[in-house]
Amino acid sequence: MRLLSESIGQGLSRRARRNLGTRTRQRNRRFAVESLEDRTLLSYTFTYGGVNGPQVVAESGGNDSFTVINNGAGLLEWSTDGGATYSTQWGSLPTDTLNASSATSLTINLGADNSAIDIGTAQSATSAASGVLAALSLNAFAGNLSDSLSINDATSPLASGTYGYNGPARAISGPLGDINVTEGTAAFGGGTSIIGSNAGNTFAVASTYANAGIGEPLSITGGPGNDTANIDATAVGATATLSLGSGTGIVNVGNAGSLAGINAAVIVPSSATLNIGDSADTTSSTATLDNLSGNGSAPYEVTGLSPAPIEYGAGVTALNITGGTSGANGVTYAINNTQSLTTTTITGGANKNSFNLSNAAESGGLDNLLGPVVVHGGASHTDVVTLNDSSANFNDAYTITSTTVSRIVFGGLTYDSTIGTLTLLAENLLGTNGNNTINVNGTANTVTTNINGQGGVDTINVNGTGTLGVLNVTAGATAGSTVNVVADNEPVNVSLNSPGADTVNIGSTGGPGTMTGILGAIGIIDGPGHYTLAFHDENDPAAQTWMLNNSDILDTASVAMTGGIATVSYRPADLTSPLSFSGGGGGNTFDVNKTTSHVATDLSTGVGNDTVNVIATGNNTLNIHGQAGLDVVDLGSSLVAPLGMQGLNGTINVDNTLGSTALTLDDSQDTTGQTASLTDNGTTGTMTGLSPATINYTDASISGLTVNGGSGGNTFTVKGTLVNGAFVP
Repeated sequence: MRLLSESIGQGLSRRARRNLGTRTRQRNRRFAVESLEDRTLLSYTFTYGGVNGPQVVAESGGNDSFTVINNGAGLLEWSTDGGATYSTQWGSLPTDTLNASSATSLTINLGADNSAIDIGTAQSATSAASGVLAALSLNAFAGNLSDSLSINDATSPLASGTYGYNGPARAISGPLGDINVTEGTAAFGGGTSIIGSNAGNTFAVASTYANAGIGEPLSITGGPGNDTANIDATAVGATATLSLGSGTGIVNVGNAGSLAGINAAVIVPSSATLNIGDSADTTSSTATLDNLSGNGSAPYEVTGLSPAPIEYGAGVTALNITGGTSGANGVTYAINNTQSLTTTTITGGANKNSFNLSNAAESGGLDNLLGPVVVHGGASHTDVVTLNDSSANFNDAYTITSTTVSRIVFGGLTYDSTIGTLTLLAENLLGTNGNNTINVNGTANTVTTNINGQGGVDTINVNGTGTLGVLNVTAGATAGSTVNVVADNEPVNVSLNSPGADTVNIGSTGGPGTMTGILGAIGIIDGPGHYTLAFHDENDPAAQTWMLNNSDILDTASVAMTGGIATVSYRPADLTSPLSFSGGGGGNTFDVNKTTSHVATDLSTGVGNDTVNVIATGNNTLNIHGQAGLDVVDLGSSLVAPLGMQGLNGTINVDNTLGSTALTLDDSQDTTGQTASLTDNGTTGTMTGLSPATINYTDASISGLTVNGGSGGNTFTVKGTLVNGAFVP
């Protein structure tokens, strides 16, 4: 063996040299040691299995472990057999011992034999790494890919504190300065491990380390306390794995809001909240969340925000991402997979961000998002959130509220009015090729919400909305879909894109309802097919005033009601028979300015004392059904051309099943002479000639019939006898 006395001071005595040479020939000794002659500095250099002393080949084949602990009596012990036996003798003599003190310096150099240095064990409280206290200089062999280092403080009795790891500075520190380790420039290719105490600690990682193409992976293990790990950076090839134990762990990744320094994977397989801070980033334009890491213990990953992925496993109960911008733009987040029991929360940066839930090319759609997703938009309030369920192929039921979107299997979305647009399968959105039920129970205030039923026969129920936004609803592409608008506080636009017949109900889901909750304007547009439109106010006890307007020339129509301030607009040409209105019980007024000639119009006035004023009708049928009470129906009286009753076309039928109707035919504004015929057979009566329309009534429903002719000189032919207000033969 060649001694290193030249490098550390005065050589040993001849007797000491002879004794040392004898001891190093023993096969159970795997190190060489030399000290200063006066032995006062307690500074030793070891070459373990080394190249600077006689080669000692371990029986294990050279894969040796060198362990240093405090023996509990204030002395440092070492072991080379995995802790089976220890020695306090550091030199050639039994008295060559080292104190467990910060005044002690110890350097350990590993040779090229894939060895390990372990500082501390979990054997006892005194054997913890923080009990060693000495200033340690630990050196891996340059070019060796498997040398490893362990700092084990699991049994430390000390209070919580901070463990520091600074790869570039080659420094490792303990909570109270009791761990003082300096690493050499050669990386520990087998990795460095730091095991914290049970107290609940902070692990501060400035960066992992790589040198000469060799990365030093870092593994951090917490105890049962509440640990926090801060990962500022990782070097290429030098991953950081965080296993924080059973406590409430927190892993923070990023340095001052940037992930630019994450050049090797950060891996979090254990229980923790994982916070990814990228708020200061102005370069990353896309981020992807999926389960394609290939790491069995941490299969889920976030890529795109940092040069290397951030991977996590089932123990991560919360994933929080704070995003930045991409120059003047925002970031696009592709949220393709989330794991069950992990809540993923993404807060967008200042500019317009896009959050795409589910990969349209991946079978199952939203089924792949098993864990809940929470989205907060940035300051611009222009962020777009899109749920794409187009690749799912089931009959699903969806529920949308002002803060959530949910369906079975899908972990659900939570959002708020910080976003600008919520799109549920826009262009083949929210829904599948199956038959879906979509319940809109609310929308976020100021947000534009788009819902598309896609390809099946869908039922979409709008039960309520927010304010100051817009709700756009597109029913399924297969004939037979139904859209029910029960209540709204913002504009609702309904698009029907099937080639066949669909149904739209205003005020209910098809049965009796009320329109008092229709406070936002409703616009209905059909594409290649047609639909049935029905208005329901049967359960409304208040008196309402309705106004009906149609224009076959302009192909526009609208219905308004005083109980709800909204106007419902539609295209008459899109309608199929019948267009129906059902009034409530408060005594209603219906002002019919024009009906359409495309379909019949059924007007059920309600059970109160109702009034119907008909100014003009299209060339189709208008049925006026008085359901009870003492109703008044006035046909004509127009003051604008065509005057009087001359705007009435088609057929008008008047009846009142449980009540009676006072019917007035008012052509008094007409300046043209008309030839009219009134015929009554004792059951029904018919008026023709007084207007272009044929007017029919049932005798049992009529409490009185009044005919007002115009000033042009009219001719009336009456067949029948009037008795008690009705005509009989």
